[in-house]
Amino acid sequence: MTIEHKFTHGKRTFASQEALDLYAASRAAKRDQPSWPLWWKILLWVTGIWLSLYFLGGGKTTPTAPVEERYSGISEDSKSKAALLINLNGQLCAKVTDISRISGDLYRVTCTRYRDGTGSATYEMNAAAGTVK
Repeated sequence: MTIEHKFTHGKRTFASQEALDLYAASRAAKRDQPSWPLWWKILLWVTGIWLSLYFLGGGKTTPTAPVEERYSGISEDSKSKAALLINLNGQLCAKVTDISRISGDLYRVTCTRYRDGTGSATYEMNAAAGTVK
């Protein structure tokens, strides 16, 4: 006949005294840990609320510029590519001054014809086909 020793702590049962001592020590250590001060918890909450309001649109401090100032039109790269396509088709285009879409891939391109700024021409350019009229 064997005698089993059971060690209990509240409703918990342990097989050895060492297990019970280890459990009791771990529970005591958790109670002794210091809690965060109340002022620190309040500061964290206020900071979190402020950051969420700021990044969700409430903290815009600079006014939004008008569309005309934010968007300057066609990029210089697009203008130089249009001028290259016009010149490759045998027409004169020193600098593109305006590009406007007619429909689909068809564009109306206005150019100065010569490098000194004289002469002006308007072409119809099909960007997909690479043709100029």
